[in-house]
Formats: sequence, C-alpha cells, structure tokens
Amino acid sequence: MSGTKPTDAPKVPWSAELDALAEKRRAEITAALEAAHGNILQTALALGTPRTSLLNWLAKYGLLARAMDLRIAAGYRGVGRPAKNSGSVKVGK
Repeated sequence: MSGTKPTDAPKVPWSAELDALAEKRRAEITAALEAAHGNILQTALALGTPRTSLLNWLAKYGLLARAMDLRIAAGYRGVGRPAKNSGSVKVGK
C-alpha cells in the first residue's frame, strides 16, 4: 500500500447514521441510569434489556463510572455487609 493509512479511508455513508444511533442509545441509557440512581438492575429493567447487555453497553459508552457516582450520591454503601465489630457473627468457639 502506497502511503494510505486506515485514518485516510473515506467515511462510509451509513457511518453517520451509526454514530447518531450510538449517541441516541447512550442518551437513553444515561437517562435511565439517572432515573434509577445508578442501580444497574433497575436500569436494565427500565430499558427492557438483560443486565449483562447493559453492563456491556455501559463499558462501551464509558458510563460505568457514572453509574457508580450515581449510586454513591444516592447513599449506596454495599449490600449485606455487616458493620465491623457488630457482634452479629461469631467466629470460632
């Protein structure tokens, strides 16, 4: 190949449509994520998609950190974790 780079390739006509679709999906996911306060399962249910697909989309669109920020802002501290030294679980005899 004589000096052509992959970045020199002309854009195909439908790539603008794909970009618009990706931006629309990103906006829908962001809105649902904010409505669910970052709860992944609730967001997936609202979008009607499996949770694993949503996680893939969050990674693809760079929204995983946004989800965690929303969860922290909503007061999420973890589920099923007992407080330290609560005495509720005895270890040993």
